[in-house]
Amino acid sequence: MRCGAAMPFERLRGTAIPSCGWRCVGHLLGLVRARTHGFGYVVAGLLIVAGAIWPAGCRPAAERPGGAAPGAEPSIGNTQAAFDVASTPPGESSGRLEFHTPPPETGAGALSPHRAEMPSPDAVKRPSPMGTGGAGGQTGRAQGTDLPELPGLPEIAQPPQGAADPAAQLRREAYDVAEELATAFPNQPDALAVRGWVYHRLGNTSEASRCWNACVKLDPRFAEAHFQLGAVALKAGKFAEAQECFQRAVQADPKRADARLRLAEALLMEGKAQETLVVVGPVLAEGSAAAAEARYFSGRACLVLRQYVEAQRHFEEAIRLAPAMTHAYHGLATALARLGRSDQARRYQAEFEKRKQDDQQAEKKRLMALDDVAELRAAVARTHAAAAQVFGAHGQLRVAEKHWRRAAALDPQDTEARLQLAILFQQQGRLQEALVWSEELVERQPRHAVFLLHMGVIHAEIGRLEAAEGAFRRAVEAAPDHAPAHAALAQLYLRAGRNLDQARHHAERAVHLAATAPNYALLAAVCRAQGDVPAARRAIQQALRLEPHNAQIRALEQSLGEPK
Repeated sequence: MRCGAAMPFERLRGTAIPSCGWRCVGHLLGLVRARTHGFGYVVAGLLIVAGAIWPAGCRPAAERPGGAAPGAEPSIGNTQAAFDVASTPPGESSGRLEFHTPPPETGAGALSPHRAEMPSPDAVKRPSPMGTGGAGGQTGRAQGTDLPELPGLPEIAQPPQGAADPAAQLRREAYDVAEELATAFPNQPDALAVRGWVYHRLGNTSEASRCWNACVKLDPRFAEAHFQLGAVALKAGKFAEAQECFQRAVQADPKRADARLRLAEALLMEGKAQETLVVVGPVLAEGSAAAAEARYFSGRACLVLRQYVEAQRHFEEAIRLAPAMTHAYHGLATALARLGRSDQARRYQAEFEKRKQDDQQAEKKRLMALDDVAELRAAVARTHAAAAQVFGAHGQLRVAEKHWRRAAALDPQDTEARLQLAILFQQQGRLQEALVWSEELVERQPRHAVFLLHMGVIHAEIGRLEAAEGAFRRAVEAAPDHAPAHAALAQLYLRAGRNLDQARHHAERAVHLAATAPNYALLAAVCRAQGDVPAARRAIQQALRLEPHNAQIRALEQSLGEPK
């Protein structure tokens, strides 16, 4: 599919929306969401190429009349800055630079404020081109097959018409969003999933389960629906059923840490310790709260297996990663007691008791200060955000914009909807509007490297290169080990034909942090601009070692000429 054409949204679990913008010299800022309260990101890589290196199928905006197509999907891109280093001298430029970021995970309330947390809207599975998915399975109508007959889904119980109570009005708003989706996409799994979430928040678990079961009938590899069904079964004490659902979620999405963790919980409830260790193994390497929980479950499994030394190691690591994990202290005390280390066991048990009391007091204070309407507003905001993702996935960007705007209005602390609006407006060339939303993001998270990078890209697109440089520098200061921030600065200096020593420093730092072919290509371009052709050749050879069939990197190699 050519860049600039309307493209379906990908699932925003670890990637973002593809497209072309400032652009195509940088292509993918891959981030993996850590499923924690609030949000955190682990950088997976930044596809940075310099000069005439364009992602497959992409072309500079100058070669595409009118730039991005009016219906193009939003991306963090569209910044007039780029550097056709294979044919343009330093100081001159053509082409564009693009950064892609997934929306951050923001706090979620619940339509019933004391119910379980609503899944992030980016968990909605995105339809892929031609109605088929890759590893994620199929969405929508499968080619050559008929949709299964779905059970009749009853109407969601509506709040009274004209109710003056703010909570009732918000509940009705959530109902209206669910019905809008049901009307627009009656047999689409992603729309049914959101409808299921609304049922669940309104306290109707049985009908929520019917929606999620309908999802998996339409798409047997719809991981989110399997996960939600597993959560319902786990809460009901149906551990065997929960295991089956979570296993299907893991099979559909092996990288989904939360599904592995809940599967581990269900397995341990039936004493299946060895299986637990196998399930959580892939999560242990993650530097996130998920890894801490994986360590905790591993420790519990080792206690069952009477592997007390290993149990001690896992609990200690869980506490190191997440010091506030109260129950890990109890697990560690138990392991030490079994090892005959009574004094240490008593110390950790006392720490556990103290933390448990502190947790109980904190929960009491939280409940006393609880603002049900505020939490309800945040939950309805996430319902709108989920709906926006569905409408965007089906190419209805105006409707998606409406829902993202409403989500932002409902929740002043929201970052997800604001980021999506900034992405959308940037892609559509509404740069001043994009900048407003981007600046709001930075105002809420002043040291969030991704938000700073995005703001810098928009500044560069407008032509405010000094402001772009400032934003990129702030991103480096906020996250010194964030490879995309270093790559952005290197690209900016390369494009301007100045500060080439700094450009090289940042390009080398990007390679050190993420030794990807694109980062090596960027380093090669900087070295060539400095006149250090031997170093440029060494860097481009590293790029080709990693991606030997990359025609764009081959083009940069050819621009260096034959070795003397």
